[in-house]
Amino acid sequence: MNLSNFSKGLQPLGRILNFSSEGWTVWDCAPLYHAGKIHVFFTRWRNSEEGRGPDAQWYLGSEIVHAVADEMLGPYEIKEVVLKGDGGDGAWDASGVINPKICQVGEKFALLYTGCRGMRHDTQAIGLLVADSPDGPWTKVSADAPLIAPDTDADAFDQYLCNNPTMLAQPDGSVWIYYKGRSRTSENKGGPMRIGLAIADQLEGPYTKYSGNPVIDFAPISFEDPFVWRKGADHYMLASELGNSHCLIEPNGGLLFHSQNGIDWSEPVQGYPSAKRLFGTQQRLEEPNLLFQNGVPTHLFTTLGECKSDPAYSGFVFQIARETGLEF
Repeated sequence: MNLSNFSKGLQPLGRILNFSSEGWTVWDCAPLYHAGKIHVFFTRWRNSEEGRGPDAQWYLGSEIVHAVADEMLGPYEIKEVVLKGDGGDGAWDASGVINPKICQVGEKFALLYTGCRGMRHDTQAIGLLVADSPDGPWTKVSADAPLIAPDTDADAFDQYLCNNPTMLAQPDGSVWIYYKGRSRTSENKGGPMRIGLAIADQLEGPYTKYSGNPVIDFAPISFEDPFVWRKGADHYMLASELGNSHCLIEPNGGLLFHSQNGIDWSEPVQGYPSAKRLFGTQQRLEEPNLLFQNGVPTHLFTTLGECKSDPAYSGFVFQIARETGLEF
């Protein structure tokens, strides 16, 4: 199977959930097809009056929102604010919430997310909400403490933070969560971004970090935003490159990995083109999430934003052409 056909088969459809005129930054569009509707769980926060970039703004107060549509490009109806941060220093996720991932595990619906406290970047950890329906009501599994927290070992790859979770229910009933980790440097900053794994016997946990973490490591090159799925025994992971000159394939493009066991991963091929290649712009294109219909991935949902000609951040959707020959 030629994995590079996946990127070649992506057909851009257009933006969704663009609320920039209403003063919102939109991030992390995680889709779910259920009962004939497209559900999207996304993050939003108020645009900065000082012109600060989104990476320096979300943890001052952000929220995870549920929207529903009949068509891929909408219009989307906002159903509810599922979870909200206020920039505070109370609970572990009081400051801001981001990175929603929606999954169905058996009869339950799982909503993974990242939270932080005290407006501090290095307090990021991973939480989980569960419900019997994508319409809720949602119960917080990790109310008093994160589901997955930064490691206390000073040499751990995720001692600085852990975020960007993605979930995979395995045939044996176990649940695997892949996530991004960063070590703490001697300057008390975040080191390279690498991918780790935590495993539980059931959805609600407890989750134990894999002893061989990180499972994907290209340090000092960093990448992020994993999305994982499987077909038979084959595991696949999409991820996004940073906008740096030192990349694995292309700045602000996507990566696609393959594994036969979920532990040992291949070298990446291109997962999706950059906005520069697609549109001739310098926008960021990141946070890949697949929409499955009848067990088949049909659309790629991403976040698109940040350039002088179009400063809005919103969702962006691609259709996945079936003639690529990839039987995902």
